[in-house]
Amino acid sequence: MKLDCGRLQEHFSIQHIGMTNLKELEMYAPRNLRNEDVSTFNVKKCLISTDKISLRDWNRFFKLWIKGSNLRLEHLIIERNAIPEWNILLNGLKAEETEGEGSTKFIVRNSRGICAKIGCKLLYRDVFQMEFTVSK
Repeated sequence: MKLDCGRLQEHFSIQHIGMTNLKELEMYAPRNLRNEDVSTFNVKKCLISTDKISLRDWNRFFKLWIKGSNLRLEHLIIERNAIPEWNILLNGLKAEETEGEGSTKFIVRNSRGICAKIGCKLLYRDVFQMEFTVSK
């Protein structure tokens, strides 16, 4: 399902869409998207293109994943107009640095022992893509 910056009716929110059992959800410049909404998503693969969620909020999201939330999530792609500051994004995550594919990536482990990689790459001009991929 793709959601491209459309207005939703009052009784229908991004959180309602994300909570449905989806294989894939793409959102481009979503309005009123909050970290709390993303934490309730029930999707396997999610792409979010926005700068509205801060790196500290993404850090909170990853901490919640480490504690056991978002069990279905396998792949999260976040497109931003700024290079992520790793010290903010990874603060308190106990991430291990790993090299690979020409870029630096970090590995985090959740409470169930499942690993995920967090990485970043330049897509084009000023747009960076952060990727969160859960190991199978």
